[in-house]
Amino acid sequence: MTRFLRSAALAFLSLGAAAETPKGESRAIANNIATSCKEDRAKFCADVKPGGGRIQACYEAHKDQLSKACTEARAAARAAEKASK
Repeated sequence: MTRFLRSAALAFLSLGAAAETPKGESRAIANNIATSCKEDRAKFCADVKPGGGRIQACYEAHKDQLSKACTEARAAARAAEKASK
């Protein structure tokens, strides 16, 4: 019985660690966009309240005016999203 409980606990902890990897990747991608698009956000989206996808919608509305770094960061995020599906 003790062996079973240890195995079950180990399996549960392993699942928790695996579930954190996508969160970490998502956070890294979001940080990359935030860093790469910092000037674009100040220029085009300064008055946009964060949340609900409003910042991303603002970037999309100005996609032809965004810096190369911001455009590349957004493209990398879309590629990572497609790869995770």
